[in-house]
Amino acid sequence: MFERFVILLPLLLLACAHTKKQMPIVQKKAFENRELKAYKKINKLEATLFDLKTQNDILIQALKDQKNHGKQPKRSAVTQFPEFDELVFDQARKAYETKDIPRLKEAVKILQSNQPQSDNLDAIYHWLIQLQYEGDQYNNALYTANNFLKLKPKSTLVPNTIFMKGQIYEKMNLKALASKMYTNVKDIYPGHAMAGMALDRIRKMGEVK
Repeated sequence: MFERFVILLPLLLLACAHTKKQMPIVQKKAFENRELKAYKKINKLEATLFDLKTQNDILIQALKDQKNHGKQPKRSAVTQFPEFDELVFDQARKAYETKDIPRLKEAVKILQSNQPQSDNLDAIYHWLIQLQYEGDQYNNALYTANNFLKLKPKSTLVPNTIFMKGQIYEKMNLKALASKMYTNVKDIYPGHAMAGMALDRIRKMGEVK
């Protein structure tokens, strides 16, 4: 269905453009307004279809992997039939390795909707933040990080996430906010491995002499 929609979309836009050329100015403006609204609806529908298709691909691949696990001889029932979150985690790991951000975002949605307390969700969120940061999607990375901190305030990856927020703010040249994030890591989690790195960043930014 998604592929047919993508194929028909250019034909629909071409037909609209041809009709618009044959109209008077007043009618042309009214038509352009209707065309813009229709185009926005089409874009929204296309995005929704893409999300659904991506989710479907992840689940189908997860089921295939589960079936393949079941074919392996002399393995325990737990190994033959991994938990649902482990199947989604495996797909998320592959998406992370290939830097497939849309697919990784869908993995987050699927696992958060079905098993929000899964420890695997922590790692998937962390991967997504990292890829968005590396792809210069700083606002998206901050949004993802804030969602994670709200959902998993007791996660072992909270210090790492706060530190990454500091890195993001630093890239955005928001030094005061970056320093605040690093200071939070240093003061709230003094025994964590990220505390030393946070102190190093503060010193390099000139906040501590």
